[in-house]
Amino acid sequence: MPPFTKGLRILHIVSSLQVGGAEKCAVNLARIQSHQGHMASILSFGAPNDPFTQILSSANIKYYTIQGNVVARLYSTLKVLSRYTIIHIHSPAVIRALAPLFWYLMTKKVIYTMHGEHSANLGGMVLAHKLANTYLNGRYAVSERVRDGVRSRYRWSPATVTVVPNGVYVPSSNRLPSRRNPNTVFRFGMVARLVPLKQIDKVIDVFAKWVLTTPGTLHIFGDGPERDHLERRVAENQLTDKVTFYGNVINEDNIYHTFDCLLINSNTEGLPMVLLEAMARRRPVISTRVGAIPSLIEQSRAGLLIDVDDTTQLAMYMQKMATDTLMYETLANNAYVYVSTHFGINQVSDIYLAPFIGVQ
Repeated sequence: MPPFTKGLRILHIVSSLQVGGAEKCAVNLARIQSHQGHMASILSFGAPNDPFTQILSSANIKYYTIQGNVVARLYSTLKVLSRYTIIHIHSPAVIRALAPLFWYLMTKKVIYTMHGEHSANLGGMVLAHKLANTYLNGRYAVSERVRDGVRSRYRWSPATVTVVPNGVYVPSSNRLPSRRNPNTVFRFGMVARLVPLKQIDKVIDVFAKWVLTTPGTLHIFGDGPERDHLERRVAENQLTDKVTFYGNVINEDNIYHTFDCLLINSNTEGLPMVLLEAMARRRPVISTRVGAIPSLIEQSRAGLLIDVDDTTQLAMYMQKMATDTLMYETLANNAYVYVSTHFGINQVSDIYLAPFIGVQ
C-alpha cells in the first residue's frame, strides 16, 4: 500500500469523551492518524473533564469541548469545523446536533461511523439522518447487524453502508498468563458500563457458586448506575474478598493484565471494543451470542459462546476455561493472531482515509 500523503486535517466528533466503544475508537483513530503525520483532533459535546481527555492530553492531541445553549454550541462548532477538511462523525446524536449546519458540512468531506445497533430516543433523528444524506461522503458500520439496522432506524438502504470493524492498538509484546499450575487462582474480568443490559448481577451469582469448587477471582472495570446494586450483590454472596470493583480505568494494559479471561454477558451488543482489546492481549472470551460477537468468535476460535440467560452454560464454560490449560492457551493465541491480522488500528484508519488520498 502506498504511503499516505501527510498533512490531512481530520476532526473526529463524538457526543462525549466518556468511556465507551465509539469514543475509544475515535481516540484510537486520532492517535494513530497523528502518529502518521496528519492533524487529527476531536470535538466533544461532553464535559471538559471526561475520562478520555486524559489520554488525549498525554498524547498531545488537540480536543475541543463544546457547551452552552444551542446557538452558542452551533457557533462554536462552526468555528472548529472551519479548521478541518475531513469530518468523521461517531454518533447518531451528533448527526442530530449538526443538522442545522448541514449546508456548511456540504463543503467538507464527511464520513459517519455507526457503532451500535440502537440510537438514542431523540426527536428528529430520522429527519437529521435524511439531511445527512446531503453531505455524507461515506457511511460506515462496525458490524453487519449495525449496518442492516439502518433501514428501520433511519430509512436508509443497508447497501449504502460499508462495514468497517472497530480498530484497536495491538501491543507489539504481550504475555500469555501461565496456566500450567492447576492450583493457580483463575482471574475472570468484565469491562463494561454498569447498566442492566450487561447482566453483571447474573455473572456474580454464577461466580458465587463456581468459586466454591475452584480458586478464582472476578475483576469488574467500569462504572454506572448499577454499581451500588452490584456491590450489595457481592456482599450478600460473601464475595468481597474475591470480587473487585475498579471503576473507570483508562490505561488498557492496566485493565487486561489484571485477568485471564474476559466475560461478556450482555443481552445486546454491536462489536464491543473491550472484546478486541482483550484479544489483542491474548485474553480469550466467554460471551453471549449477541451482535457481531458470534461471527467473530467463530472465525477467530478465540472463545466460547453461551446463550443469553443460560447461567448453567456460563458456569460450565467458566470451569472449562479455568481448568483446561491446553484449550485456554490455544484460544488465547488464536485471539492475538486474529485481532492483529484483522483489527489493527492502522489498517482501519487506512480504510477510512483511502477515498480522500487516492490509496487503493
